[in-house]
Amino acid sequence: MQTESEWTQKIAKQVAMIKISPKDYKFFQIERFLRADQRIDYYADIENCEDCSLLKKAAEDISSNLEMYINGAPASKVEYEKKFDVILHHLNTNHKLAQNSYFVVIFSLVGMLVGAALGVTIAMLLGIEDVKIGVLMGWALGLIAGIIIGQRKDNKVKPKGGEL
Repeated sequence: MQTESEWTQKIAKQVAMIKISPKDYKFFQIERFLRADQRIDYYADIENCEDCSLLKKAAEDISSNLEMYINGAPASKVEYEKKFDVILHHLNTNHKLAQNSYFVVIFSLVGMLVGAALGVTIAMLLGIEDVKIGVLMGWALGLIAGIIIGQRKDNKVKPKGGEL
């Protein structure tokens, strides 16, 4: 990615001026918000994405009201999450950017489900009366396989810059 633009620096300065506790910084995913801002700025200016140009206004709104979102009522926190999710959803669907460990999570879930189903099936085919053993073994093997496959997929995406 290129050096930060004036717009990205302005957003980062607005966020830096707000006193945010480390707990809130992590909970509200401020670091990820700043990375997403860099990406929408890049796609709006370099790739001429019209949606990203509109999302820049949403990011400006988030950064200018961030203190209210963090310290405000629960409804304001929900509003923050909704606005941020719109940005993340656009980056994910239109620009194929994924979150850190996105594929590990997805493939682990699928691996556990498929592994448990296969474990039950194999246990029934072998005539094992206690299917719990088959479910447990299949679940564990599916989880391990899902983590390995997901990690490989995440590692392929990372060098291409497809990670948020």
